[in-house]
Amino acid sequence: NRLTQILINLISNAIKFTLDGEIGLLVKLEDTSDDKVIVKFIVRDTGIGIPEKNQKIIFDHFSQADSSTSRKFGGTGLGLSIVKKLVELYGSNITLESKEGEGSEFSFILEFAKSVDSRRESFCDSKKFFKSKKE
Repeated sequence: NRLTQILINLISNAIKFTLDGEIGLLVKLEDTSDDKVIVKFIVRDTGIGIPEKNQKIIFDHFSQADSSTSRKFGGTGLGLSIVKKLVELYGSNITLESKEGEGSEFSFILEFAKSVDSRRESFCDSKKFFKSKKE
């Protein structure tokens, strides 16, 4: 699944480049209608960050912030280029906000069609998903 691959790549990078601090995944419902939902995905970390001069090339094949990055942290420089292509296959774009030494935030917005079942039944039908202690 493309979405799974996008999130795995982004979270793996966040883990790799965050030696101390936090990594977060936020999934935010931006809009909904009878037949679709629009969801924003945000992966942020308090890692090493990406220098501003390198932020434009970070999504290129075999690109990393600088040559010392691949020596210190490993990797091929393909993860973010794959993420970019997969997000584009959904008809969207990925954005990056980063400060060197403070961390990075990657975000993208995707639109999903609602299935017939999701309009009929709540995802979290309490009787179906939760059992009381009395049962």
